[in-house]
Amino acid sequence: SCISLRALPVAPSLMFLKLIDNLVLEDWHEVLTTWVAVNDQGQRSSWHQGSWFKLLELNVISCPKLQALPQHFSPQKLEISGCELLVALPQPQFAQRLQHLALDACHDGTLVREIPNTSSLYSLVISGISNLTSLPKWPQLPGLKALYIRDCKDLVTLSKREEGSLPTLISLTFLSIRNCPMLVKLTERLPANLECLSIASCPLLQ
Repeated sequence: SCISLRALPVAPSLMFLKLIDNLVLEDWHEVLTTWVAVNDQGQRSSWHQGSWFKLLELNVISCPKLQALPQHFSPQKLEISGCELLVALPQPQFAQRLQHLALDACHDGTLVREIPNTSSLYSLVISGISNLTSLPKWPQLPGLKALYIRDCKDLVTLSKREEGSLPTLISLTFLSIRNCPMLVKLTERLPANLECLSIASCPLLQ
């Protein structure tokens, strides 16, 4: 609730950050450092490291002016809620240590469609997504064990046949679906390793 905070200071050692109700925040002040290495044969290689690279956990809640996440950061835990202008998540090369992802109160399925391919993600929460009648084609998430779907008022089915289905989530053992009043159908087949299925407040489910 910092009503005048437009930009964050550079904090290269920061590991945990929560941004809540910062209504004009729009700039990360990300600084890239270029590293150059020379091998024994004199060949040079370079890579970039952003000033938010050490950030492990990020919560961004109700920051309506924020248009992007840092370009170079590799979070373990990422939660986004009520940030209408955010349309991209970390690219696959920056999502290789992502373990928990929560997407909440988004206007449509844009962020859901941006979930990156990663083998490290084991917990995913999708909640409060409007104008989403079915979940988009699933990315490659071979390590995903728990999926929570909540308060998606327009959701009719979990997956269309042509967009892939939940069985592609080969490690999924826990699926929770709650308060999806328009949900009619789950999917053609549930994942083979599913151990626990919890469904609540889905009155039209057939």
